[in-house]
This record gives sequence, C-alpha cells and structure tokens, in this order.
Amino acid sequence: MADFANRPSAAPTLLVGVGPVGGRLVRFLGERLANTFLARTGMLTVVDNADPDAVRRGIDRMTNQRAVLAAEVEGNMRAPFDRYLRLQLVAVGNLAEMEAAESNPMVKIADRFLKHPHPPEGLRLGFVLDASRIGEVADVAEGLRPFLARLEELAEDHAARRPGLSATAILAHRALLDGTHLDHPNLENSEALEPDLFERELARLLEAMLRP
Repeated sequence: MADFANRPSAAPTLLVGVGPVGGRLVRFLGERLANTFLARTGMLTVVDNADPDAVRRGIDRMTNQRAVLAAEVEGNMRAPFDRYLRLQLVAVGNLAEMEAAESNPMVKIADRFLKHPHPPEGLRLGFVLDASRIGEVADVAEGLRPFLARLEELAEDHAARRPGLSATAILAHRALLDGTHLDHPNLENSEALEPDLFERELARLLEAMLRP
C-alpha cells in the first residue's frame, strides 16, 4: 500500500491571472513557487493573461496521466487517499478592472474548468479578489455583488452535474485595519511590469496557502 503519510499533500494547480493586476501577481507568485513539488513535477501551470486556450492547455497538462503518475511518486494528490485526483483552479484579479468587461472573464474561466470531465469531489475552486480601486485609499470596487451573483448562477448551472461543489473566495484590499494602507500604485498603471507592495504582499500570503 502506498505510504501517503510521508508524502506532501498537494493539488495540481492552475493559477490564472485576470487583468493587469492579476497577471503581475500570478507571475510573481509563480516565481516564488518555482522550487515547490508542484512546479518541479509540472503540476503547477501559470497563465497570466486569462487566455482561454492557455487555460484549456493547462487543464490538459494537469490531467495528463503519464505526468500525474510521475508526480504521484513524490506526493499525495488524491482526496480521499488513493481515490479522486484533486484539481485546483486559483483565479486572481482586481474587481475594478473586471467591472469594465462585458462578461466577467474570471467566471468564464471557472465555467470552462467545471466543464472538464472530472469527479466533483476532486475539484477545488478559489477566487482571489482585489477590491481596491483608483481614488481614495478606502474606496472599494463596486463589482463584488454582481460577481458573487454571477458565481451563484454558475453554481446553479452546474448543480445537477456537480453536486456538493464549493468555492472559496478571498477578498483583499489595500486599506489595513489600523488605518494605514499598502501602496498600490499599479492600479493607475496597467503597463507596469513589476508588482507593487500590495501585489507582492498578497502573493506572499497566497504562497503560504499553496505551498505543500
């Protein structure tokens, strides 16, 4: 019998950046995760532009039987043990940037992920939402309510085929509880290549959650 107790527990992960903020953040996060079990075994895919074809290729890569079997020599990727392969989508983006889109690209990505033929017990969905917006430090993006409503519609669409499916949403903002804030100048510079202080700190928090 396989000795799962001595293997790191991890889920093949598709990390997708939506919009300029999301793209910078996942690139930085991908670099920080480069030495992890997932990255070394090809079970971490970073897509920094929410391109549908790249997302599809990422899903195919995560479920390639030969690659999965090779990765399982080093780690436990099933839940419960030895049953369902765990597949994880983590989508990251700024709500204000997504407000301008005709249809929410993050929801489109989740819909594509859920349509992949895989037992629902093995699917994990995570949304990391930056609610900061241009303006006063305390301003909050208005897109949260419609985004959550669209997620509910998506859940209803897949309810019959994916019973018991759940998703985790993490809401972040540059304003801190002590009245200070993290600098987030990239909100006003979509062409910025390097992550700002807020984006780096959020990436580090996600790294701690994703690192096996």
